[in-house]
Amino acid sequence: MSKVWLDDLRRAPPGWQRARTAWEAIYFCEQGNVKVLSLDYDLDMSLAGYNEHPGTGRNVTTWLLKQAQSRHFENIPEYIVIHSSNYDGVVEMAWDLAEIERMRWAKAVGASSEEAAW
Repeated sequence: MSKVWLDDLRRAPPGWQRARTAWEAIYFCEQGNVKVLSLDYDLDMSLAGYNEHPGTGRNVTTWLLKQAQSRHFENIPEYIVIHSSNYDGVVEMAWDLAEIERMRWAKAVGASSEEAAW
């Protein structure tokens, strides 16, 4: 699998694996073979009859950020996009993704954590 689409309502585009919960998207990333990840923020599985809270796109970006902080870059997709219409959610996820990119840059140039700090 190389493309994962996190969304509870919208169908995944052709060629994408759909994740309906944050936990499912995280599971796919843990496998280390996701190249592209597209994130929705709001997930409401009650419409589909699920009892468990599905999390949000922010749960995924927070998990990815922790992976970067632990230097587990193999679990982080090469391309991550946000397709959510929730403005506040987009801003939160974008901050996490910017931090991940800063850490990727630091790793690529061999900078220490202190040198890469903003």
